[in-house]
Amino acid sequence: MIPHIPDRIDITSCSKRNRDDHIARYTFACKYAKGKHVLDIACGTGYGTDMLRKSGAAVLGVDISQDTIKKAKQKYGDYFATGDIRTFQSKQKFDMIVCFETIEHISEYHEVIQNLYSLLKKNGRLLISSPNKRITKPLIGKPMVSFHAQEFTPKELTFLLNEKFTVQGYFAQRQQPRIPCKIARSIYGKICRPQHRASPVVTKVHPWNEGRYFIVLATAK
Repeated sequence: MIPHIPDRIDITSCSKRNRDDHIARYTFACKYAKGKHVLDIACGTGYGTDMLRKSGAAVLGVDISQDTIKKAKQKYGDYFATGDIRTFQSKQKFDMIVCFETIEHISEYHEVIQNLYSLLKKNGRLLISSPNKRITKPLIGKPMVSFHAQEFTPKELTFLLNEKFTVQGYFAQRQQPRIPCKIARSIYGKICRPQHRASPVVTKVHPWNEGRYFIVLATAK
């Protein structure tokens, strides 16, 4: 099941923090995209897809919402299509797939990973992001965002990818000190608000830090 995802519909309706986070992810992806055939899956209204195109990629943006894809085509051009991330297929395989802030919304995440693998060329690159549940999943054990089906730690998502992909590493946004104690981590988050004050720029993870969001870089086996 794919629930309604409000923050993917229109970036202009997001908070500044969410907007900065989204744009920073695509800025990071653009470093890998030049000259590549790229799929931006769950692309929303296409601002990130357009960033990838402007970086020099031949890009296709896909989203499950027909209305969203209609808006994307009207604003950016005809390089968008409607499709479900679990089942979307293409006659041509891709050099690279970008899948940002999506897998946590879908309970059938094993289907998602299998389908992304089927869409990539051998050694094709996957960039996939998720909230880090060590930070975003509070003491009660449920994601703070009601329309998230589940969330992952970097280790958990890496484990899921390992069957089909070779994980090259992971990067983080909104880094904060690594605090083992859940209660202390929750208190720190409420008082210091690193989700707003820490940088949205995607960078390597400092040994003593962890990110509120992370991006895994992997290649298809």
